[in-house]
Amino acid sequence: KRADEIKAASKPGYSLTMIASLAEGIKHEDFSVEKVKQYSDAELTQLYEALSSITFLFPEYDSHVAMQEKVFQEKVARRICNERDTKDMYRAYLGTRMFGKAMGIKKRFPDIKLFSMPENIISNNPAGATLWRVYNVQDEGKTIELKALPLDRGTRIVMVMLPGCAMGEDAMVEIMSASDLSPVFRKYGTVITNKFNAESVALWKNHFNFPEVYLAYKASDFPGLDFHISPHFYFLKDGKIVSQFKGWGGASRKEENRSNLLKGFQGISVSTQ
Repeated sequence: KRADEIKAASKPGYSLTMIASLAEGIKHEDFSVEKVKQYSDAELTQLYEALSSITFLFPEYDSHVAMQEKVFQEKVARRICNERDTKDMYRAYLGTRMFGKAMGIKKRFPDIKLFSMPENIISNNPAGATLWRVYNVQDEGKTIELKALPLDRGTRIVMVMLPGCAMGEDAMVEIMSASDLSPVFRKYGTVITNKFNAESVALWKNHFNFPEVYLAYKASDFPGLDFHISPHFYFLKDGKIVSQFKGWGGASRKEENRSNLLKGFQGISVSTQ
């Protein structure tokens, strides 16, 4: 019943709050090895779809990733696992930063085309850091290294963007090509994505000639930032959000886009002069 409710709630226009509440009703004790073996094929598919929706929207729900993993293993054992199931499991592992298990999926299913993951992952936690942690992408996406950004100090502009977001890419093109906006964004701006795709980050850095693009370690490292909306601009002073705006219009809204940015700059006392 709860899986059906999650499926219904996950349609376009979904409510994150509702899905998070429904997710609480799926309990770990219902996914012991013994119980999972008792579910029918149809029930396993039903549960797997619900868990995949949860881990896609909330990648830090480690317990739900563990439940998804048990259902996935049973589907593989029964030979009812399809390519989409495998890709969802791979994505869930990357979302919760379980890189070893993600690599295990790639090795176990070599015939399924999965987007690449870095060859070198340097995850030494910066001393004392509990917030603002990101992976710095190097070597065209082959290497990532954990570091902490200094977002808690001074004036900052943070742009959240999802891989493949055309509006976000349009925003970067317009900002970087504007003679008055570009210097400000280069000095104070940072682009962050939570979806684990090192290749996209490497491409952004090269395409926009802008090095300050990072993979978030965890969304919870960035209090107040919403990683579900792209693009989303935040204007910070000493780690506190002063103002924000989301979205980026097309050519007909060019002046509106510019006005929103300038208002954000003004709120953190940044001038384009």
